[in-house]
Amino acid sequence: MRTMSAGRFLSAGIVLALSLNGQALNTLYSFGRNELGYQPEAGVTVSPGGELFGTTNFGGISGLGVVYELAPPAMAGGPWTYTPIHSFNPQNGEAEAPAGTVPAIGPGGLLYGVTVSGVQDDGVVYRLAPAPSGDGPWHQNTLLAFTGTPSTAPGGDEPDCTLSIGPQGTLYGTATLGGAFSNGVVFRLMPPSMQGGTWTEQVLYSFDWAAGDGEAPRGPLASGTGGAIYGVTQYGGISFGTVFQLLPPQSQGGLWTESLLHVFTGGSDSSYPNGVILGPGGVLYGTVAGVTHLETASASGTVFQLTPPGTPGGAWTETILHSFAGGTRNPDGSVPDSAPVLGPNGELYGTTYAGGTHGVGTIYELVPPSVPGGEWTEVILYNFTDGPDGGEPNAVAFGPDGNLYGTTLIGGVSPDGSKNLGTIFQFVLPQNGVRR
Repeated sequence: MRTMSAGRFLSAGIVLALSLNGQALNTLYSFGRNELGYQPEAGVTVSPGGELFGTTNFGGISGLGVVYELAPPAMAGGPWTYTPIHSFNPQNGEAEAPAGTVPAIGPGGLLYGVTVSGVQDDGVVYRLAPAPSGDGPWHQNTLLAFTGTPSTAPGGDEPDCTLSIGPQGTLYGTATLGGAFSNGVVFRLMPPSMQGGTWTEQVLYSFDWAAGDGEAPRGPLASGTGGAIYGVTQYGGISFGTVFQLLPPQSQGGLWTESLLHVFTGGSDSSYPNGVILGPGGVLYGTVAGVTHLETASASGTVFQLTPPGTPGGAWTETILHSFAGGTRNPDGSVPDSAPVLGPNGELYGTTYAGGTHGVGTIYELVPPSVPGGEWTEVILYNFTDGPDGGEPNAVAFGPDGNLYGTTLIGGVSPDGSKNLGTIFQFVLPQNGVRR
């Protein structure tokens, strides 16, 4: 297998800017135009040990992106260590084009991810395992190759999600196309019973837009009690997207049951959801970008909450927690392009792709009300400048140290002098939460 050299590279983490009450944004790494990869279109996955894993859409042996690791310093204040652990190379029959997804960490520290193209141009599910020596490129296995055109791909086509890992290492994900009605699927991939065996795909649900269903599922899935699965479709319902629930069959071999929990109208609740997360009490939180193509962003987006009904079978209740101001430059952000993350005290943290005082995105916090039913309070924690700190941020994730980690698509200044190819950042929060 031809892979790129996986040499290790040091990048000093420098405090570039301060925000509220001692919070700080540290640029841990700036991408350069080389085989190390550049321009990440997704955030990072954080391991229990604090290592960051992510992907880039460009760079590497074939220019089609890499999977990288950014390891924390051995001593506080030291440089982080950047290592490209795999370069996508379709010439060897491997996957290509991670396209805005990050790998999930499974049992034994193995990484699992998807690409929207590769092998037969329809996307794959891949696994990466560390080199036996502990140094050098990781080994890739293709666990599932999606085949056929969208209209002849009953198992799905073009997976576009960060995988979720369930019991016994089962993988859950979505494909935006294919399925029985060519409108996308939710699938699971079950590991073999014997080492070296074949993984088995099962389509849990095929979306049918013509029947008033959702279309083009995206984003990571959220797992609830009783095996329930929650997710979103970018289209369908009345063309502005949906939030759905899948319930497992009551008997072995039965069908999964889908329910649409909310249909976006394109009005006050905006349009085109990015994904949902599950909070206490079964409450779902998510964001809606408001636009389908970020480069022509003209809407603002929202953060929403869906509360489950008090009695089984009742309607879920949507509450808009915050509507972003929109526009190119404003004190608020605009176009949240990823689901938020839940803080230790019920806060929601996330990023906007655009808006802010410099027009290239923000990090925000939404503080829950002190009294049930009250209004949530937005705090803009950081305004990106499109300088060394980056711009157009992707999703954020919590690290084991309680800080936020993420990437930016643009900005940054790499050691080789390249500019505007993206960064990896740390946003430091006070130990006891945001001071207000």
